Amino acid sequence: MKTEIQGRGYNAEQLVADYLQQQGYTILARNYTIKSGEIDIIARKDEVVAFVEVKMRSTHYFNLSLVVDRSKQRKIIITALHYATRNSYTQHVLRFDVALVESNLENDTLNINYIPNAFTAPENMV
Repeated sequence: MKTEIQGRGYNAEQLVADYLQQQGYTILARNYTIKSGEIDIIARKDEVVAFVEVKMRSTHYFNLSLVVDRSKQRKIIITALHYATRNSYTQHVLRFDVALVESNLENDTLNINYIPNAFTAPENMV
């Protein structure tokens, strides 16, 4: 049984997955997890494989893009490289995106601020 927070997180991820599909992406995986980290959504469009971190908040008190710090980025990059190698996507463009989902409590809606290329992998990791 999911907690309320898990349910909201799932709803945010589903909203982003639906958005990506509307943009022509194919969802390859959701909640891809290895020992070193997790990626919320992995999607592909043409030669681009996007590794998407979904963040949801119901407050406007800080910039949501700051919640994916360097440590989290590193975990996402390591996990993405594992996925790309294991699934033969190493010759594709690997892109790291962030989807910021904000809950509007006044009218019970969710809004997406999608940031492609939100961060990049350092040269020594690729």
